[in-house]
Amino acid sequence: MEKNGLFKGKIIFVLVALVFALIGTSLFVGNRQIKIVNEITVAEDLTGPTESTEGYWTDAGRRGDSFAGGDGLTEETAYEIATAEQLAYLAYSVNNGNSYSGKYFKQTADIDLSKYYWQPIGGDFPLSDGRSRIFSFSGNFNGNNFTISGGFTKPIETNLKEYVNNYLGTESSNLEANSNSGIFGIASGDFKNINVTNSYIQGYLNVGGIVGESGGYFNNCHFSGKIKGSQYVGGIVGRGGAYIYNCSNNSEISGIMFNILTTTYSEDEDGIIQSYTSNESYVSENVGGISAGQGGQYIKNSYNAGKISGFNSIGGIVGNDERDSQEVEIINCFNTGEINGNNYVGGIASKLGSGSKISNCYNAGVINGYMYSGGLVGSLNYAYIFNSFNVGEVYLGSEKSGILLGAITDGGEQLLYNCYCNDEEGDKSIVGGYENTFNGAFKSDTLMIDARNIDWY
Repeated sequence: MEKNGLFKGKIIFVLVALVFALIGTSLFVGNRQIKIVNEITVAEDLTGPTESTEGYWTDAGRRGDSFAGGDGLTEETAYEIATAEQLAYLAYSVNNGNSYSGKYFKQTADIDLSKYYWQPIGGDFPLSDGRSRIFSFSGNFNGNNFTISGGFTKPIETNLKEYVNNYLGTESSNLEANSNSGIFGIASGDFKNINVTNSYIQGYLNVGGIVGESGGYFNNCHFSGKIKGSQYVGGIVGRGGAYIYNCSNNSEISGIMFNILTTTYSEDEDGIIQSYTSNESYVSENVGGISAGQGGQYIKNSYNAGKISGFNSIGGIVGNDERDSQEVEIINCFNTGEINGNNYVGGIASKLGSGSKISNCYNAGVINGYMYSGGLVGSLNYAYIFNSFNVGEVYLGSEKSGILLGAITDGGEQLLYNCYCNDEEGDKSIVGGYENTFNGAFKSDTLMIDARNIDWY
């Protein structure tokens, strides 16, 4: 591997073209502008459901019509879910307007979703007039340490094609409808003891192994499989997640880049139709092993062991953007997965904004980054790191990168306290731009700590 930070070959996007032509003057009404998507290029899809690649679990004849028991009023009398059909009934109910606000649910058996595609519980659903309906699950879900396995959300390119077809005759199309993907799409409330295994979650915006977008509480939630998305992509929750405890990700997370070729038609006052073609690119941003961030977060006793790849703001625990976030606190967390990105790349977090803190954390995974990249954090802005260390290999390509911290964007020097790192070759900076010394941080070529065997819980 070349140690130039460009990590050639590290992120390989196998491109698949999806082309559909839309012809006919019936699309033009008065002087309206119509944008037509000609081509969508995204990453390669994996194997889908075992029985049918048409439709969803929530379709008629597949979903159930009731739960296994309970009335949902208390934890003791929670609605019981024991089968894929009953979980699909919950998704169908929420996606048709029942939020189950304040109600309780508990899983009572292992659930296999591998037969059909999974439609997330809650989401943003497009209407034919260009608007959308947003439905959210507002209850509480206890997985009781049973598994939910084989969950496949629809491939990204398939959903985008459906979305554009729904928007024929409107002024524009966008990617928002291919958002909020996970077992749950949009949700609040408490989520605990949930184990999602061997699942493949895909989407554009707000993609998470458990929940795509949430401001709720997560305790003892775990995901393994594969996750693919473009912006706000996380192993447990995509965007949000106020409190996250005792959670883990063991999946590969790929932040993909979209390339969309569009043709825009317009009719002038003389009735002459004009057209022009444009190529819009969407880079992957905010990708994290546990959460992609945004909003105040408190993450404790959690870890990532999966490979994570993206472009901007890529983190082993949190891939958050300091501009989007309030204070973030990360305690007793670690990363052992390989982290690949270009700008703002860190073994624990990509960026930390004002008042944010990391304590008792470590990185043992390989870090490949270019600018604003570090073993623990890509950049800090009036934030703090306590009692933390990096023993992972760090391959960097810019002076604004370091073994512990990529760069300080503001806030002075005294931002690291009792932090350590390995540097067997002795030629890397602890903090980007600060040669080999930095207050509160120490470097050693004999730091023989097996970080993966440390029990900080």
